[in-house]
Amino acid sequence: MIDSRPFWLPHRNIVEWLILFGFVITIGGSFMLSHYLEYRRIEAQEYERLGSQAALIGKNLVHEILDMRQVLDSIANNLPNWQLEDNGTALIGQRLRLIGETLVGTYQILILDANGHVLSSTHEPFIGIDFSTRAYFQHARQYHDPKLLFVTPPFQSITGVWLIGIYRSLVGHNGEFAGVVMTGIELTYFKTLLESALYAQDISTCLAQD
Repeated sequence: MIDSRPFWLPHRNIVEWLILFGFVITIGGSFMLSHYLEYRRIEAQEYERLGSQAALIGKNLVHEILDMRQVLDSIANNLPNWQLEDNGTALIGQRLRLIGETLVGTYQILILDANGHVLSSTHEPFIGIDFSTRAYFQHARQYHDPKLLFVTPPFQSITGVWLIGIYRSLVGHNGEFAGVVMTGIELTYFKTLLESALYAQDISTCLAQD
């Protein structure tokens, strides 16, 4: 006897399972695609936000360094006249302390002579100390162009405070190397600045020298 039933009827269970499997695959694929697109949207949003935060920190740092540059240039330009005054050394120290009090995050200001000895400082006990072996002094002596501004890697001062130094060379009337004027900024200042950009607990910031 010939079976007149449709060919698929004996395999109905298999067909139903295949349809169900296809349905699950379609739903699962749509779900995964939706989550992937949402992930990429959030990723792009986070990159944009982090970029904005980094740009803001960079702008603040550049502004701070430019302010320091103006201060160091002013000290270098006025130093020859200050040295001619009566009791000039003491007055220079007073002026440096007044300048230091107006600068946010500044720990110290130093003026070194051509031999690396502290000529004047916001910290009086530093006067006369020999810093000629410090890398920043040797670097300034090698590249004694007063137009160049240098930034040190973090270093520990003799008082134990960690600083980042910003400095430039001093030159004499004939262009010879005459010393260094330098300011030291406490690392806590940079820590506060970097932490101001954090907006979630799983985000961290760092400052790198290129």
